[in-house]
Amino acid sequence: MKRVPLLIFLLLFSIKFLLVSFSAKSPYPDNDLYLVYFTDKKGVDFNPYEYFHPKAIDRRLKNNIDLYDITDFPVNESYIDKVSLIVDSVSYATRWLNGLFVYAAKEQVQAIKELDFVKKAEKLTRQKSLPAAADKKSLISNTDISEQRWLMKHQTKHLNGHEFYNRRINGSGIRIALFDAGFPGVNKHNAFKHLMKERRIVAVWDFHKSLYDVFKDHVHGTNVLSAVGGYFDSIPLGLATGAEFLLARTEIRFEFYFEEKYWLAAAEWADKNGAHIINTSVGYTYHRYFPEQMDGKTSLVSKAARMAARKGILVVAAAGNEGSKDEWQTICTPADADSILTVGAINPNTMLVADYSSKGPTADKRKKPNVSAFGTVVAAGETAYSTPSGTSFSSPLIAGFAACIMQMHPDWTNIDVIEQIQKSASLYPYYDYSHGYGIPNANFFLNQQKIAKEPTFEFVINDDSVDIIIDDDFSNINKPMGSNILYLHITNNNDEITEYFVVDVYQKKAFSIDLEKLKLNNKIRAHYMGYTSEITIE
Repeated sequence: MKRVPLLIFLLLFSIKFLLVSFSAKSPYPDNDLYLVYFTDKKGVDFNPYEYFHPKAIDRRLKNNIDLYDITDFPVNESYIDKVSLIVDSVSYATRWLNGLFVYAAKEQVQAIKELDFVKKAEKLTRQKSLPAAADKKSLISNTDISEQRWLMKHQTKHLNGHEFYNRRINGSGIRIALFDAGFPGVNKHNAFKHLMKERRIVAVWDFHKSLYDVFKDHVHGTNVLSAVGGYFDSIPLGLATGAEFLLARTEIRFEFYFEEKYWLAAAEWADKNGAHIINTSVGYTYHRYFPEQMDGKTSLVSKAARMAARKGILVVAAAGNEGSKDEWQTICTPADADSILTVGAINPNTMLVADYSSKGPTADKRKKPNVSAFGTVVAAGETAYSTPSGTSFSSPLIAGFAACIMQMHPDWTNIDVIEQIQKSASLYPYYDYSHGYGIPNANFFLNQQKIAKEPTFEFVINDDSVDIIIDDDFSNINKPMGSNILYLHITNNNDEITEYFVVDVYQKKAFSIDLEKLKLNNKIRAHYMGYTSEITIE
């Protein structure tokens, strides 16, 4: 095992053009961190075939992305040099945003703004934050592991992922980047020995310390990696056991704004190194932002996620763990970004949304989360296994699921994959802000179509109410867990959800809505046991 760091070093592609410096703390603590945006990239040369891994080239061609897109060109070095003469120190130069992170005093920033090649300079908030997943976990000893076998099997089986596994569909050839707080034990744990033996951890980087060693620090990343592609003995804990991985340390607990800068840098690095998927089980909420800023456009990290999606990368993001907090009734960022796959958490015991799972919509009323998966999993730790909970673990389960789909359909774009995963989900075309479109189903992709369901209920309009009447004799006591749940939402004239309900059905008349409560042309849509129907009140 002592040879592994050298092997990873040899496999890792050079990132010398990405980094200026990644000092975690400003050498001038009284100064603020700014992102200086430049007006252009005049006089800059760029050869995509020298810069990008072949997988990145292939991804661009598949998505009809210009290989000479100006956002991929490096930042003008003369601009960096001139700004460096004014400020106290510089940090990271971002190609995608054509900017430079600097530490500067107000007077220095004013001088920067007067340069004719500077577009603007934004001050970045310096509030303390935590990684998105502060998840409770219980350690599993060798003596009680048998009690967790149900969860081990069902954390992939609830997606019907065992059908992928039985057909040897395991994400082979797909490259997945994980952004997290550390990956201690990955290079030694039995859960990942297949990855190490086959050299499928192809690149690593610690963006906090500018080091190749990520196999330390916070165990959260180790947990997440196991939910994408780890094992317990012969039991797969995730669905992408055949994938390749890029591991990036971007999170530092109790730090300031640096994580979002690191996230952006890691996304550019992952793009360069040929990532097909980015999983981000981290996010930012009231520690740093206001709910109205969760619009997919405000935060630096949402801008980075949107840009990654523009590059053809499927970004899979945890919705957040703020669902039970009154002060934050929306999802986190970057889960608010457009064109990415946002994942909520299901409670394995009820098959309904976990109470901590953040709920949509976004501040600009877009539908988030997209889908859901188990939020409690069996996961590998630094030396043993545990059962952590959080949307942090729903997201990697879906990232592994997506890798299998990409293996099956190499011609599909990232947007195609999002759309098809939504269509495969258990509630589709029904949607609500807790469950999204429901739980994705591997059989949808193996059978090529979703089998149409016979009606399971009907709407009955009375003089003063609309009733939902269930076509069920309630005599089948062996129904699958969660199947007797009625999902219902009401939309306005703009098809925006105004209210939604989840009802435990135990009688024929499952739900009744007062007609006076409904405005003209409001639509009621309901889903029960695989069947969806709707009615418009006129």
